[in-house]
Order: sequence, then structure tokens, then C-alpha cells
Amino acid sequence: MNSYVLGFQEINKTKLAIVGGKGANLGELSRIKGIQMPEGFCVTTEAYKEIIGNNEEFNSLLDRLSLLKADNREGISEISAKIRKFNKVCDGRIIDKKISTKKLAIYALKEGGTEEEKIEADRQNRQTLTDEQALELEKTGRQIEAYFGRPQDIEWCLYENKFFIVQRRPITTLYPIPDVQDGKNHVYMSFSHQQMMTDAMKPLGLSGRRRIYTICLSRNSGRPFVQTSWITAS
Repeated sequence: MNSYVLGFQEINKTKLAIVGGKGANLGELSRIKGIQMPEGFCVTTEAYKEIIGNNEEFNSLLDRLSLLKADNREGISEISAKIRKFNKVCDGRIIDKKISTKKLAIYALKEGGTEEEKIEADRQNRQTLTDEQALELEKTGRQIEAYFGRPQDIEWCLYENKFFIVQRRPITTLYPIPDVQDGKNHVYMSFSHQQMMTDAMKPLGLSGRRRIYTICLSRNSGRPFVQTSWITAS
């Protein structure tokens, strides 16, 4: 493919500036052995810049958008809509399950677009995936998590009884706790949250806090935790 279009197999995390975060993630996913992905490609940022670079109307919209105040939601929504028109381009067993009520289905149309259809009452509480499929999907998620070294938020689709992964991103809302392997149960309190400092601290800041405070501070990923097991132990 040319420099304006890159196939997933040509993309990895080093191409972030060229294809964006989602594109880079898809490229990395395509390299994991055993993970099914539909074939695809990314249009590069260079192609995008060349297309819109000399587009006076598009650049005019961007200028107007930059002048709007943050509380002008109606104006932002109107201009954003016009801009978008330019961009068409536990260990292997189930221990619990909750089946939600599904009242509406969305189907793709061959000619493009989608249509909504109400689900019959007797189908609304049926299990969508079989237990076997749920376990297969869990195994796939664990494999992707192991590859990237941290929990992942993945998007998937099921086609002809095969799972295809179409996106992944790291779960940024999780705060890892200290890795203590002594076979005992532990209770930790996030010291950062108590101080309204949820970002990771620098090593110097962590070292200083440990010297100032006499309470037991553990740390992980640049965030201090207070060991409170002695308080909650019966």
C-alpha cells in the first residue's frame, strides 16, 4: 500500500503519529498469534492533511470553532456537525452470570446504514452468547491482556461463530495495588485519593512522603497506599 494507506500488518505502536491511537492499537492486535481480526487498513494523517489543507470551508469552520466559548454548546454542536460531514471517510469456568433484558436490536443493511427492530418478548431475556462462547471470549481477553501487560478494554464482534477483535485500549480507571506475595489478605487505602492527588508521583515525592509519615506506605505505579489490614483485622 502507498504512504497514504497502511494495512494493519504494517502498523505498530511506533506509527502512533501517522495513524492515531486506535489505528496503532489495531496494528498491535493484528500481531498477536491466535487473535482473529478482520482485514483492514488506516488512512494516514498525511492523507488527511493533504485533503483538508487547501479546503477553505473546512479551515473556516475550525477557526469559528476555536473562537466559541466553552459554554456555547449550541454553537459548538452546530459547527461540529458541519465538520463531521468532511470526515465520512475465574480459572476457566463461569461462576456467575447476569442476563440483561434486551428490547431493541440494531441490524446492518446491505445497502449501508442500520435499522432498529423491536425484540419479541420471549427473546428479550435469552442469553446472547453460549457459555462456551463466553469462556472463549474470556480466554481471548486474557491473551490480549498478557501481551500488553495490563488490563484491556476490548471491542469485538461475532461472525460465523468466530470472534473478531476490532479495538482495544488500556483500562485507565484501574489503580494497581502493591504486589505483596505473602499468602495473606491485605486491605489498602489510596493515600493519593485522600489528598486529592490521583496522578502518579515522582520518585522524589514518594521518597519524601515515606520519610515524613510514620504510617506504613506501600507504593505501586507511582501511587502510595496505606496498609490498613491491622485496623480491619478481627
